[in-house]
Amino acid sequence: MKKHLKGMKLLLIVMPVLMLVILGIILTVGLFQPFQMVATVVSGALRGAGDVKYTARVMALTVTLIRPVLSIAAVLLLKDRDIGLALAGVWFASLGDMVTRMILVLRRYKKGNWQDIKV
Repeated sequence: MKKHLKGMKLLLIVMPVLMLVILGIILTVGLFQPFQMVATVVSGALRGAGDVKYTARVMALTVTLIRPVLSIAAVLLLKDRDIGLALAGVWFASLGDMVTRMILVLRRYKKGNWQDIKV
């Protein structure tokens, strides 16, 4: 019976910490949504209009260069302070990637260059 009580005490100690971690993840993912939605819709519209090369280049740039560089920088700069902070830095590096992608495709859309492409 005592083992059961020790397990319950441990659960009561761990649960609030776990809930804070889960809340942080939910808030971070929620922060991504507007940027991801705009980037996905606008890049899809550009691809549908025939501007496939530009959207592919933007994706290649952000996924293979911006996200890894920012993620590695976040881990290297923050790992000695707190591993949880380093993990948050990686999430925000992904957010930086998404915001950059959104800005690039929106800029292309607003310029109107895609309208001259013959499909």
